[in-house]
Amino acid sequence: MHDLLIVYDVEGWAYHSRALALARHAPPDFGVRIARYEIPPAPAIAAADPERASVAPPISHDDHLVEAVLGETPPDVVFLLCSFVAKRFRRVIRRRGWPTRVVASWNVGWPSRRTEFEAIFAHVDAVVINNREYWERAGCRPRTFPISNGVELREFQIRTPIADRKPKVLWCGSTRHQQLKGYDDFILPLFSQLRSDGLDCEALLVDSRGPDRRNRQQMIEWYNQGTVLVCASETEGTPNPALEAAACGCTLVSTRVGNMPELIRTGHNGLLVEREAEALLLGVRQAVFDSARLATNLQEDLRSWGWHSRSNQYYELFRELIQAPDSFRTVSAPPAALEADKAASSPQAGATPAVAAIPAAPVPAPQPAIPSGRPDLSAELTVFVTTVGTAGFSACLEHLRAQDCGFRLEIIRNVAPMSAAFQVMLDRCETPYYVQVDEDMLLRPDTIRRLHQRLRGAPEDVGLVVEWLWDVHLGRPIQGVKAYRHSIVSQFPFRDVQSCEKDQLARLERAGYRYLRPDLGPPPEDSPAIAGLHGCQYDPDSIFERYFTLEQKWLGNPHKLVWFTPQPAQFLQRFCETPSEENLMALLGVVAGRLAQATGQVAGEKDFRLYDSLPGLAEARLFFQACSAEKPRLAPSSPSRFSEVPS
Repeated sequence: MHDLLIVYDVEGWAYHSRALALARHAPPDFGVRIARYEIPPAPAIAAADPERASVAPPISHDDHLVEAVLGETPPDVVFLLCSFVAKRFRRVIRRRGWPTRVVASWNVGWPSRRTEFEAIFAHVDAVVINNREYWERAGCRPRTFPISNGVELREFQIRTPIADRKPKVLWCGSTRHQQLKGYDDFILPLFSQLRSDGLDCEALLVDSRGPDRRNRQQMIEWYNQGTVLVCASETEGTPNPALEAAACGCTLVSTRVGNMPELIRTGHNGLLVEREAEALLLGVRQAVFDSARLATNLQEDLRSWGWHSRSNQYYELFRELIQAPDSFRTVSAPPAALEADKAASSPQAGATPAVAAIPAAPVPAPQPAIPSGRPDLSAELTVFVTTVGTAGFSACLEHLRAQDCGFRLEIIRNVAPMSAAFQVMLDRCETPYYVQVDEDMLLRPDTIRRLHQRLRGAPEDVGLVVEWLWDVHLGRPIQGVKAYRHSIVSQFPFRDVQSCEKDQLARLERAGYRYLRPDLGPPPEDSPAIAGLHGCQYDPDSIFERYFTLEQKWLGNPHKLVWFTPQPAQFLQRFCETPSEENLMALLGVVAGRLAQATGQVAGEKDFRLYDSLPGLAEARLFFQACSAEKPRLAPSSPSRFSEVPS
């Protein structure tokens, strides 16, 4: 018998219902316990984001709350429906020495909360993503499993026959997510127009924690009064009311959010529409006219979404995790090679050599397995990963292990400044080509192979090629991942100057060589031209350093960094809306970068050993501590580049 603990947050909310459904449909080989872990909102978080205040973790907390939920006997699997508590559960489980697998549920729509998504992998063995779109657009990364939510078909049923219902259009949502669900911008004008057409409409906008919230039986009765339910959301993981209404006989008209594209086949069992007023109106009119046929077809397609069958996918995953070898659990019991990487990535206290120690005879990194039937490029290509031991390093390695080709892998640990780390690649490389990967890059499964093909097929005077990455924090594409022809670039050693890579390129071009930028101009985030993600996870020091350095570079070459011109104003607006430490340190990094110009404190290439001495960093830390208790009220006093905040 396997022991499963399912953790939810709020009594009567969606996670609680999901926990009950999974427990109700547990197979004979699982014993299931569900437990509530609800924590009070923190004042700073409530000020920053009222919608998440009820479920966001407080700034400080006691592990005894987790210990009470876990109990005294180690479960085989802990399934965390509220993913934000993963770090504290993992900490307690590790301290107890339990072999428990930790699984988190990811319940939002693309592209929400991507930084948090990447951070969670440091604390869990697997992530269940409840809509396929997020899973695919996040790169189908290892240890993720797309399993959509289900609906309890034994409760949500047709009580009023579809053919006997008068046309009526429904919408429901919480006041806590009123804007995201489109109530003011789309539903109110839509229903006004429909009523002028003579159609009955009812919008149920409630405080999901308030006394006007309807219970399950009341919602079932309400759904049975309608013929069409509209979802006009900007983003969703799973719009649970849509599944419930569909089970009760309503036709669905929905924007393309969450897992609705997995359920709705436009024109057959419902309608997917663009998030535009005219598209919603036309979609609802069509659905009302053809609701009986569409709803009947939807009933057939909804059978596989019932929890009685959907739960099987969850339990198959839990069995797989329980039966997997310990090496699967890269967080709580890493393989010896990864433990060595971790130890090597922690600088010795007080050590400040000009260049961090480099072994005379490089110790090879654990080589990624070559997928069956895929090309082995290890004779031609080395992939170098630079790391100073940040939280994103393990995720970077996971994405490299998931590549669809074989290659040599070497890890450059704690070499500083950055120009010295790049030079190590030139010195160590023994293959015709190499790819430079930073630890904050998460590459798509075909990126390494594509880079190799492009450079290998380029003219012999091309020293390197560049591909696009999507920068998560900036929300824009950057020219980020590079492949080098070693015979050319080895002629141009890196110098310890700011923008050492551009310095090398300038010398390379003066010698008559070339480099190739991406074939296409700046692409959108979902473009196949995007080779991966960049900057998914920062700590306060690294994000401060990043924007300190970028502001310094902007001051030196504003015409080459035109795209960075509006960023300070955007960082200011972002911090005023969400006063998190990350948002503050990004803003103050820019400010410090500007002030350092006046004091002559301009450094060479970045050096992680010197982060503590960056001008303004200590003051920025103190400022965050001083203003973290409530949302700060910041207003620029005079017009400048830093006050161009969009209205």
